[in-house]
Amino acid sequence: MHCIALLLLSLLGGEQAIDDFRYVDAAALVIPDRVANDNGEARTARETAANVAGMLKELGLGSDAIEESAVAAGALARRRVAILPYNPTLKADCAEALARYAEGRGRVVVCYTLPPRLGATLGFGKPKYMRQARPGQFAKIQFDAANVPGLPKSVRQASWNITAAEPVGQNARVIGRWYDDAGRPTGHPAVLLSDRGAFVSHIILADDREGKKQLLAAILGQLAPPLWKAMAQAAIDNVGRVGHCGNVDEVPAFVKSNVRSGSAAAHVDSAQELWKKTKDAFSREAYPETVECAGEAHDSFVQAYLRAQPSPKREGRAMWNHSGTGAYPGDWDGSARLLAENGFNMILPNMLWGGLAHYPSGLLPSSDAFRKYGDQIEQCCAAAKKHGLEVHVWKVNYNLSTAPKDFVEKLRRAGRTQVTFQGKPCDWLCPSHPENQKLESESMLEVARKYPVAGLHFDYIRYPGRETCYCDGCRQRFEAHSGRKVAGWPEECHSGARKEEYNDWRCRQITALVAAVSGEAKKLRPGLNISAAVFGSYPGCRESVAQDWPAWVKAGYLDFVCPMDYTESDAEFVSLVKSQKKLVGGRIPLYPGIGATASRVALAPDRVAGQIHYARTLGADGFAIFNFDRGTAEAIVPGVGLGAGSQRAVPPHRAPHTSRGA
Repeated sequence: MHCIALLLLSLLGGEQAIDDFRYVDAAALVIPDRVANDNGEARTARETAANVAGMLKELGLGSDAIEESAVAAGALARRRVAILPYNPTLKADCAEALARYAEGRGRVVVCYTLPPRLGATLGFGKPKYMRQARPGQFAKIQFDAANVPGLPKSVRQASWNITAAEPVGQNARVIGRWYDDAGRPTGHPAVLLSDRGAFVSHIILADDREGKKQLLAAILGQLAPPLWKAMAQAAIDNVGRVGHCGNVDEVPAFVKSNVRSGSAAAHVDSAQELWKKTKDAFSREAYPETVECAGEAHDSFVQAYLRAQPSPKREGRAMWNHSGTGAYPGDWDGSARLLAENGFNMILPNMLWGGLAHYPSGLLPSSDAFRKYGDQIEQCCAAAKKHGLEVHVWKVNYNLSTAPKDFVEKLRRAGRTQVTFQGKPCDWLCPSHPENQKLESESMLEVARKYPVAGLHFDYIRYPGRETCYCDGCRQRFEAHSGRKVAGWPEECHSGARKEEYNDWRCRQITALVAAVSGEAKKLRPGLNISAAVFGSYPGCRESVAQDWPAWVKAGYLDFVCPMDYTESDAEFVSLVKSQKKLVGGRIPLYPGIGATASRVALAPDRVAGQIHYARTLGADGFAIFNFDRGTAEAIVPGVGLGAGSQRAVPPHRAPHTSRGA
């Protein structure tokens, strides 16, 4: 079995040369050349390639990352397949090299961008860029599995634009078409396959990871049949890797010890029958059949595992909602009903930023979501009350990335935005500026005054990084606080003798806001809960972004805390939660954050349930899952609900904490 080269050069950022040809049978992931001024598109390209590389690894296939310039120089060598996950500016010489490679023994899979020379060689033409006419237009791909072993019936793929193409040669045909979120056909081709390659009309997103892996397996198996054996072996190895369980014996044992209904045991029986068929197919060297049977066995084990999860009576079960419009924009009732039916008791919707609000604010500019859908806090609160959910309104503090340009420019002219160590402007509010402290505090308290929310939730309650803020106001306020002039600004505070002193002062600015909001909110409404989404690793976050969240816990400023433990590694998740348990010390409830769809993290429902299992085992008081959108509403929420939905739990933060402030 091949290995993935340096995890795509450490997510495509390493120093090792990329012309390593040891993995001659592996797929080659063609990536843009790294340049000094990499922009957002280049980062997206690397992250997309890393996502595909992870899927290939799970399929039992190796992959190495080859930059476009190396491809043009002939670096594909003997590799069976070249995959272009996202190459927004593919150069002509690279496209020519790929075309020659496809004209020979090589096969090419292209996503989203289709240069004419390469498209003509592969048998795909007439590319047409199309932006979605409305959200949800491109929600699912349904497949015609005829003559393509292993294709899934459909995959979820929440795309926002596509490049439609048509078959023009090389026995090309459309094997998958786009459907919208209501299940209606759009008429647009999504996946094309020819004798020389395949074309996917958008980048391969992280949603529906198992479906995407099945799609990749079918395409690669069709283009390079010798790959089926490795994929079959990997599928066999994966059958029993469910949640926290590692093999086909552990899943039945877990179900037997926790089963609450006959349906879980029935799914175990089905999985074990399919497991027998899987082994039989492999012994007959029927590798596509092996992969299909193994996938069905794994799915049955997953269903059993999810149904066997316990349902504690006292537990915080929260979903973060980044859009602030729920999973279904314009339908908060549907979002709240879905969460309640699946055992959740809290929603944390992102309703305001440093310079934007999804409600009629007297302090912040209104958002497009407010103008289109109306007051999102009002609608969310009404739906949550109807379905028995708590609403803890989430604010993205300081960050002005979503604010109107004129609002940002006005603040910059007033000296209220951050400045980097290098003297460059940064679109974040400077935490030490008194007017910013007032704006941040009053905007959160405005929510508490106007709406019947259960709590206020801090996020981005920190600096962007070590490089800020070094504005003139920070220098003046730091000197006034310390009673001493800074001899060499900003070097002395950034990396010199006063570095630690300056970072302590930065921490005080962040903590001051938490203390102010907590104190005033409790005066307004004594039962209001204050919480925060915080970095998982401490004290690293104190040193890098001045977020000293354990100090907030000890001082009694928070009623519960949600560390963002976004990782695909269960071992890392366990390590983080163990550390956080010690830091919190039982003073307030701990709800570890699970990244179902966080940056570079995509967890299947059983993996989410597995991390919930670890959180419970380690004594956490609940969990919070990121992010509540249409994709997680269709997969993650119902998956968790199979175990939790049968019993409504009470969040532990509702009880008084006698040790607060200790």
